[in-house]
Amino acid sequence: MRKNWHSRRREYHHSAWCASIKTPQRLHRRMTAWNKVIATFTNRKMLIIFLLGISSGLPYLMTGATLGFWLEESSISLKNIGAMALVGGFYNLKFLWSPIVDIIKIPFLSKKLGRRRGWLVFTQIMLILSILGISATSPAENLTPTVIFALLIAFFSATQDIIIDAFRIDSLEEEEQAAGAVPYVYGYRIGLYIAGAVGLILSTQMSWHLVYALLSVPVLIGIIASLMAKEPDYAPKVAIKNTKDLIKHAVIDPFADFVKHKHWLILLLFIIAYKFPGAFLGGGLMSSFYLKMQFSKEEIALAVKTFGMIAGIAGLFIGGLLATKVGLVKALWIDIILQAVTNLLFIPLVYFQGNVWLLTIAVSMDSLAASMGTVVLVGFISGLCNKEYSATQYALLSSLAALGRTLLAANSGWIVEDIGWTNFYVLTFASALPAMLMMPFISSYMKNKENKSGKTIDEQAE
Repeated sequence: MRKNWHSRRREYHHSAWCASIKTPQRLHRRMTAWNKVIATFTNRKMLIIFLLGISSGLPYLMTGATLGFWLEESSISLKNIGAMALVGGFYNLKFLWSPIVDIIKIPFLSKKLGRRRGWLVFTQIMLILSILGISATSPAENLTPTVIFALLIAFFSATQDIIIDAFRIDSLEEEEQAAGAVPYVYGYRIGLYIAGAVGLILSTQMSWHLVYALLSVPVLIGIIASLMAKEPDYAPKVAIKNTKDLIKHAVIDPFADFVKHKHWLILLLFIIAYKFPGAFLGGGLMSSFYLKMQFSKEEIALAVKTFGMIAGIAGLFIGGLLATKVGLVKALWIDIILQAVTNLLFIPLVYFQGNVWLLTIAVSMDSLAASMGTVVLVGFISGLCNKEYSATQYALLSSLAALGRTLLAANSGWIVEDIGWTNFYVLTFASALPAMLMMPFISSYMKNKENKSGKTIDEQAE
């Protein structure tokens, strides 16, 4: 006999209520999972990685946006401020000397602390000396010494990044690797905030010379973390005996494997072009723009460095969620459009100078789109890498992705002086066109790859 509607309804609600009850077993499993999460992020290794993340983020803006403010106030031309972005070339080329870290020991320090920690302390000491060196320069009188010390900061910062990545990978178990990236990223963001917002606010109370001298102090956090850390077990994966072996291992073999991809050249061009809209805004150019648009340093610190950082962190989560929910192809399409459109939000600032609300909206949306694009592009690049050469191929491809940022940002000052700020932002909007034109091919390529492997590109990137 069929049950009447009311009986079925009561049974449904009863079963739903029973399912919602948290039994002791379910509570125990949930508590155990939370305990594992808490244990992961409160252990000594994760704390050290967090502190090293701060040390890694600190120097980056000292040769970028923060230096841009100093140069603008020193009446340096936009062309020269833009050209300073070339200093960041060390971050693009660091894969070339990364194997050196594996085969050369630092006298005394490596013997006392071990290979990884010896290199860490050495680069951190050199960073402090380089930052103190640039603090003693006067760009308004002679720009050359400032450029030299900026190059030294970028070189030792890029080298520190190589060692921190290696230290993190060597120190963590395989199941801890993903979790270990989280404290590093948050530490890195804090380092950026100190060098950006804190440095900018300090400059309203003291000279830039003293600001940079004070910013060298937090690098001690990295030294303390290095001394606290335990030297990880290390065994070179490849025997490198001379320069020829070094070049072969670092560049030739991984690249030779990558060119086996059909249409590999278009893939490389797409990786370079994908971040073009944001690349123009790199370096210290935007620092000059904010000051020229009549914003105070306090307003910039709040809108750009604080809200921009919050939006950037949100973009990391949204970008990952987007790629997971709609797939990489749609995520690439969505974000390249967002990166282009958000650049146009800076145009109203040219006509409504000093409007903090417009500044906050423009910077927040731009940071959101940029962070989303970073996550999506990382997923795309990861899916292209051969596992046999995953580390070196990823380093090569990610360096190419950042190449546009360095080269375009270096010329952005010249462009602004020639065509003005409004036309400049229109140009950055149009710069998304090359990647858009390649997107149909990229979509077809990814579908063909999925059909051959039986896995989606998202699964291959995991």
